[in-house]
Amino acid sequence: MDYYSIVFSDVDGTLLDSDLRVSSGARQKIRELSDMGIPFVLASARKPQGIRILHEELGFRAPSICYGGALLLGSSYQPIYSRGLEQKEALRVRQAIRESGCGVCASVYHYDLWIVDDKDDPWVAHERSGIEQAPIEGDPARILEKGDKIHKVSCLGRPAEIGRLHLSLKRAFPGLSVIKSADNCLEIMHPLAGKARAALYLCKHLGIPVQRAVAFGDHENDLDLLLQAGLGVAMGNAPREIREAVRHVTADNDHDGVLHGLEKLVFRAEDGWGSK
Repeated sequence: MDYYSIVFSDVDGTLLDSDLRVSSGARQKIRELSDMGIPFVLASARKPQGIRILHEELGFRAPSICYGGALLLGSSYQPIYSRGLEQKEALRVRQAIRESGCGVCASVYHYDLWIVDDKDDPWVAHERSGIEQAPIEGDPARILEKGDKIHKVSCLGRPAEIGRLHLSLKRAFPGLSVIKSADNCLEIMHPLAGKARAALYLCKHLGIPVQRAVAFGDHENDLDLLLQAGLGVAMGNAPREIREAVRHVTADNDHDGVLHGLEKLVFRAEDGWGSK
């Protein structure tokens, strides 16, 4: 019988329900896996602080993928892998967003630093859900140190505006990763950033074959990871094109899809990962 030794799970729209909660059953299952020596890796577009808060709430610790794969952290939150944009290029993207007329809220991220144009923008309050740290308002070029890389430029807005901006930025910046993590969220990152690349790097780092990985996700930025893992599982709430691209679909995020998927699988720990 096939077994699995590591779990990668998206957070919003996957592990969290529509009220941003994790069910008691899923919490218990994650702790059981952790006690078995199975890394449960949160693979999210969130910043590191948002991941730390979830770890504290759920009562476990493991490596984590932040910023959609631009930053990989170890179980003590030490950076293992980082792929950031040069400041000059990130600021060109930011300027293009401002000139697009799409009316979206743009943010720039560097590790736990979050920079916005207007901290009173309603979309900033939306982004702060589950994050205690407030953003910094101002020009990133004046706030960041010389040489600091940008892990992500993100845009929040109405789905129609995000869709229009998605097409525009893909044409304007063909060498960058321009991808939607939700219908109302667009992310622009280094071309070598991505959940699949970060997950593959982590599996090699821990000595776990990627064929022993199971992954759960619900959106475009999860698809490469779902296709790469030994078992990729789309959420029932994922767009149809995501559900049709993978072989396995579970229940939606409001009906414990991750828990239902995990309960059908056999897990066995690989030796030695806990020291990483």
